[in-house]
Amino acid sequence: MIVVLVTIALGLPIFFTEPTAVDVNLFRFSEFFNSINKTTWLRYILWCIFTIGIGYYLNYIVNQYKLVNNNTHVPFIIYVVLQTLFPAALIFSPTQIIMVFILFILHQSNELYNTRKETLKTFNLGFFMGLAAILYLPIGFLMLLVWFIMRYYKPPYWKEYVVSLMGIFVPFVYLLAYYFIFNEFSIDKIFFIETATEISAPINESWSLNQLLFFIVMGLVFLYALWHFVIATQKSVVRVRKYRSVILLLILGIVLQHFIFLKNATINADFFALLSIPLSIIISNLLIEIKKKWIAETIFIIFFVLMLINYLR
Repeated sequence: MIVVLVTIALGLPIFFTEPTAVDVNLFRFSEFFNSINKTTWLRYILWCIFTIGIGYYLNYIVNQYKLVNNNTHVPFIIYVVLQTLFPAALIFSPTQIIMVFILFILHQSNELYNTRKETLKTFNLGFFMGLAAILYLPIGFLMLLVWFIMRYYKPPYWKEYVVSLMGIFVPFVYLLAYYFIFNEFSIDKIFFIETATEISAPINESWSLNQLLFFIVMGLVFLYALWHFVIATQKSVVRVRKYRSVILLLILGIVLQHFIFLKNATINADFFALLSIPLSIIISNLLIEIKKKWIAETIFIIFFVLMLINYLR
């Protein structure tokens, strides 16, 4: 309950900041999201609902599959803090919905471990990925990770790959029907993506001293947390080791899709938001397992200080 109240409080700057426009070149239905964000109270309510919901679901997955050693609410807390680091991220955006689908995929894929012929679950994996790709086509690149997971977690079964591929295309079939009914059918609208020269929700137009300091500190914290996470993964039992390895591959997949498919791709709030799920797990693992608690407390305080700097500058 305390985390929920903190989330509600951290979202209050929404009432004092102008919403950042969702990039029409990258995200489908951007006009819908931009129209919602123009109504401040609705923007605030939806942001709180999705942030709290995603945080709870992420925390459930982490505890259920032992992605950190102890049952804890730390992943939820870290996720909320990461979501509030930038004023540009305080909007109702397609990335929030995409993160829901990513969590669905992580949950369903973990259920595949050491099973046989799970065609329904593999269809769901493809279907969720297709829904995410409807909003933001480059995220479909993560389907390669899904196929790897299907081979990594269980013996291969060729029908599962075919069914998962069918699942990807089902949302696009419905989208095609929608455009056809309303006489808006075109290939460009079905496979919606343009290489944008301006990226959605920029953190800042130029590299200020505060922004440079932020990325240096965040980079050092992440590298330390990543090193600690890799060591802990190697010491885990086989099942947990595979679950944790997928989290590392998720980071790689998100980074690759961003820099492969987008022209002039730079670090921005949407990119950082997509990374917040695996980052929350990795940083939480560090804060929980680190023996010197003062280091963990210092890292957490640094996050809050950086957040305040970003809001007040």
